[in-house]
Amino acid sequence: MEGAAENFEDQPEANSAAVFSMTLGILSLPTFCLPILGPIAIGFGIAGLARADKLGPRTPGKKMALFGIVCGGLSTMVGVVQLILRWL
Repeated sequence: MEGAAENFEDQPEANSAAVFSMTLGILSLPTFCLPILGPIAIGFGIAGLARADKLGPRTPGKKMALFGIVCGGLSTMVGVVQLILRWL
């Protein structure tokens, strides 16, 4: 059992902001009618990147945060284009 306790202590901290960013980014892509999810995903992604940099190189979540930022940005851009086209 001592080996399991040592393994648990070696685990890096979770980056929940990065997980939220990725989840909201993925959800924002098929739901362009909910334009608020994209900017929220971008915000959580920026927070996740900052947390990953603060906690060090072993902290997971940098790729998840970047993925959330990209998906949220794409969704936001499509939402803005849809708004512009509605006004024309």
